[in-house]
Amino acid sequence: YKENTASTSSASNRSQLPSNPCPIGSPTRISGLFRKNSPKNGYKSGESGSETSAKRPAFMSGFEKKVVEEVKKGSMDVSKARQALKHMKNSFKNPMKQNNTENEEPIDPHLKNIDPNLIEVIENEIITALEPINWSDVAGLEFAKNKIQEIAVLPLLRPDLFRGLRKPPKGIVLFGPPGTGKTFLGRCIASQTKSTFFSITVSALNSKWIGEGEKTIRAMFAVARARQPSVIFIDEIDSLLKTRCDSEHESSRRMKTEFLAQFEGVGTVSDEKLLIIGATNRPQELDDAARRRLSAKLYIRLPDASARKQIIENCIKTEKHCLSEEQMQSLADQTDGYSCADMRDLCRESAMEPMRDSIIMSNITDISVHEIRSITSEDFVKNLSYVKPTVRKEDILMFEKWNHEFGTNCRQN
Repeated sequence: YKENTASTSSASNRSQLPSNPCPIGSPTRISGLFRKNSPKNGYKSGESGSETSAKRPAFMSGFEKKVVEEVKKGSMDVSKARQALKHMKNSFKNPMKQNNTENEEPIDPHLKNIDPNLIEVIENEIITALEPINWSDVAGLEFAKNKIQEIAVLPLLRPDLFRGLRKPPKGIVLFGPPGTGKTFLGRCIASQTKSTFFSITVSALNSKWIGEGEKTIRAMFAVARARQPSVIFIDEIDSLLKTRCDSEHESSRRMKTEFLAQFEGVGTVSDEKLLIIGATNRPQELDDAARRRLSAKLYIRLPDASARKQIIENCIKTEKHCLSEEQMQSLADQTDGYSCADMRDLCRESAMEPMRDSIIMSNITDISVHEIRSITSEDFVKNLSYVKPTVRKEDILMFEKWNHEFGTNCRQN
């Protein structure tokens, strides 16, 4: 008997529930109130509000209840009640959404329709802290340094002078043998220019997902334009802008096309302060369209005798040594064909010679810094047979030939 009573009461409770309940504040319920011939409230023309009060929705807000009471009393017309409910619906503002919009920063026009995750990836490539490097720290390369200052530094100092035909080019390619200081020049540009410096590698642009590489390149140019003046330095740019061929993968072709279109396409602006600097050891593999856009092609040669002497001076100026000017010049003459990296390796190995003495090595834990002897010229001569030049003569002939065909050379007097 108890089970039958419980089942009967539960069934009766279920029968009392509304067939189509609506949540509080639902737009559907609000718009349905006082609608003529509405099935929700059963209001028809000619019927009074008291007859339809039992058929009103089960849940109402305080404002809606007040409107219903006014209609029942006859002090408010049904049309006015409908307009009041509609006004309440339109004027409602979500406080949580309003606070979020107030805290949002204004979006730069260049960053519209760009994925925020890609923007964060590109912003992580911005160089913000670098050791100060002066142009005097770069040994030799006087023509290349003057040309870079003319393109990257002076237009930022006097933009009123570099306009029109004097507008600097938007692209520079630094080519030459490995270890000649191309990347070091990029670090010097980042230190000397008062601009946003992006150090981009091809691995930061590639992605395993189809289409993500092109989106990353578009995001890179968008962030650079939003942070003008900007300098984008791409090391080993030949791996990104290699000559197009039939056997090339479709994804790399699309990335190359997107880069060239963003670099200098229909949607670019002529007066934007954006500079692309690429470094490569294989300039002959650059695409023709990329070679045309990178209009300033600077050959970073092997250091001459005076530059090699300056490299020795810069390397040992913080070490204890007893080399004279004549001895340094003699070492510079004996290292013909050495690159900047080879000269640094020679100086490093020569500086290790005082540490290789038997007395020092046997008492390395107890020896004082002042007890280590000075670096001598004999240490350099001894390591000349150990550190050899790494650049082949065939490669130098190839660079000379490409520079003669496409390079930006010194002016003839």
